[in-house]
Amino acid sequence: MAVLLAALPTGTGPYMLAEFYRREAHITSQTILLSTLGSLISLSLLLFYLRAPG
Repeated sequence: MAVLLAALPTGTGPYMLAEFYRREAHITSQTILLSTLGSLISLSLLLFYLRAPG
């Protein structure tokens, strides 16, 4: 379970905080996008590995 939770993307909470405090929201949004794409790839590979026979 910890591996699956670690593979999840960053939520939108950091972006909302960056907007609220008027900090670099564009960097935060890029991080969220990259973590979402990384999550898609890593979760797909993990699920494929777990379903592989043997």
